[in-house]
Amino acid sequence: MNTLQDFKGKVFAPGVAGGTTIGETQVHFAAAGLKYPGDIKPQYVGPAEAGDLMRNKQLDGTWIMAGLPNAGVSEMCATADGRLVNIDDATFDKLSKNYPWYAKFQIPAGTYPDQDKPVQTTAVKMILITNASLPEDVVYDLTRCFWENQDLVKKSHAVMKDISLEGAVTDLAGIPLHPGAAKYYREVGVLK
Repeated sequence: MNTLQDFKGKVFAPGVAGGTTIGETQVHFAAAGLKYPGDIKPQYVGPAEAGDLMRNKQLDGTWIMAGLPNAGVSEMCATADGRLVNIDDATFDKLSKNYPWYAKFQIPAGTYPDQDKPVQTTAVKMILITNASLPEDVVYDLTRCFWENQDLVKKSHAVMKDISLEGAVTDLAGIPLHPGAAKYYREVGVLK
């Protein structure tokens, strides 16, 4: 499989019944011109079971939504002939018209076994949402504390090594910044 369209008629695991990855699968396949579940044969299992089914040649693909790197994806690539599928620009453009919180994201080459090229996918921002009534000074202090302690934050998970101040104020899908956060981002020069 090289594109999402290649999964037409194939057995695919969108995730466990009731899980959020089912919705992710549905909107991505729709943007690629496929009907879910009509054009794919769904198997409602999680990543571990999906890996077993792929190793046994009973499953053609699965949707995994996770930070990089992900152990389940590494295992599927190493033991089940798994590989990442690129989401092309046309599919992304259709998707982002209806779901503006998606951003293009490149999985760097070498992130997973036998992945010798970067792979384009979609990502959603990890955001902290607060009630608008939270005092400005409290949100300012939370924002400042987060950014001024990046040495600790980056030790918490590998995905955190790629975050940036500039990225904190882009691709927000119209979600407004709290005035306290905006104040901090203006002070450090990433927000005008």
